[in-house]
Amino acid sequence: MTQPPAPGEPTPDGPATGEATPGASAPGDQAPEYAAPQYAPPVYPTQQPAPQYAAPQYAAPQYAAPAQPPVYAGTTELIPGPGEPFDGAADPADSERPLYGASFGQAISRFFRGYARFSGRASRSEYWFSMLFLALIRLALLVVMGIGAIIGESWEKQQGYTSFTGSDGTEFSSSHPSGIVEYAPAAILFFAAVILFVLTSLAFLIPSLAIAWRRLHDGNFAGPLWFLSLIPYGGIAVFVLTLLRSKPAGRRFDLPRS
Repeated sequence: MTQPPAPGEPTPDGPATGEATPGASAPGDQAPEYAAPQYAPPVYPTQQPAPQYAAPQYAAPQYAAPAQPPVYAGTTELIPGPGEPFDGAADPADSERPLYGASFGQAISRFFRGYARFSGRASRSEYWFSMLFLALIRLALLVVMGIGAIIGESWEKQQGYTSFTGSDGTEFSSSHPSGIVEYAPAAILFFAAVILFVLTSLAFLIPSLAIAWRRLHDGNFAGPLWFLSLIPYGGIAVFVLTLLRSKPAGRRFDLPRS
């Protein structure tokens, strides 16, 4: 009868006691035990209270006062007068420079003193007062001519007529020469006015041209522009030019002071 092997003796089919059995794990080689991971609960940020917005306060808009438009040189109308920049006459007796703001009497005096002077300048008041003076003279002479013509026509209607028959039987009539004494004053008045009208027109031709020439100079226009008056509708252009304001640049037409 076979006896079991003593402890520690190797069996024929297995390793000796104390040797590790192949495939068997040693006590220290057991599989590690893993604990379940512990996750901290997520921390959520505390909800902030909704911001409180105050009702917007709207103030009335404040607008700055509009800026003044820029003033450019030449846009402001200068008042003509003595001294700079127009260099007008300070004394009415000074005929070398234009007299701005001349009265009617001063303008007429300067009109005759500058009878044939085409140099220099003439202010608007000088020119238009002179034109008014000439127009009044012509109007007065025309009135006298009209009176003479009316008296003469009235006299002719009052004359008697004599009828006579010619040798061929034709009737003729003629006025009596009576009443010629009454007609003479009217005829003299009419023809005298006609003669004076022609003489004054000739006498004032040169000074009228001269002062118009100087008025154009005062507006800084060349004097020969007056000859536009000799062409159709050119007189309208000259009329407009004489109405324009004075310009300091017209001083270029002045003669040097003596």
